[in-house]
Amino acid sequence: MKRPLEKSRLYKGLYVLNRGFALIVQNSGSGKIRLLAEELRAQVNCGLAEAFRDREEKDWARFGRLRFPQAVKERSHSNKLKNKNQKKGG
Repeated sequence: MKRPLEKSRLYKGLYVLNRGFALIVQNSGSGKIRLLAEELRAQVNCGLAEAFRDREEKDWARFGRLRFPQAVKERSHSNKLKNKNQKKGG
């Protein structure tokens, strides 16, 4: 399955990006360049975190739907038996 590898690459890319910003910050001293790099880093991370959250929510929902049909079948079967027993007793 490709998706887990793609996701790993995205998170690794985020790490590499932040490592690059860290190097810029480390080598820029304490001036305006450092502040600009930190601001830009935060802005980029904010946008990427939002995109990652959207993707994670979609994956969460998708895997829930894939898992859910079995639970629905089990519950449906249980409810049918319960209704059948109630009709016999009523």
